[in-house]
Amino acid sequence: RGQYVVFSKPAQPLLTRPVAPVPTQFTKGILLFPNVHGNIVVGPTAEDVMDRTTPASTDAVTLEHLQAYAERLLPCLKEQTHVVGTYAGLRPATQHRDYQVHARCESKWVTVAGIRSTGKSH
Repeated sequence: RGQYVVFSKPAQPLLTRPVAPVPTQFTKGILLFPNVHGNIVVGPTAEDVMDRTTPASTDAVTLEHLQAYAERLLPCLKEQTHVVGTYAGLRPATQHRDYQVHARCESKWVTVAGIRSTGKSH
């Protein structure tokens, strides 16, 4: 599961490019980035979820952690903005470490699955 926090639009001029930590073998880390609507967003988290039948949801402790992380990276967020939204989503992971790409040329069909992270595709 990945959780996100969205800051109000007055934050727009505070950040013009994504800020990303150095990736590890386990995660690309939590990003701070401007979205196309003029908000600054922090996330995603990378939480393993065993029950994939329940819709993804946020939790207060993680959201507080994300907000504090964003405010450490960009301290002026604390004074100049407020949180306007949060969201969570499930990652389409499989038991395989690598992407799963299968082509069926006869039916002109390609299946791509197991994409845990596409990089900075926000």
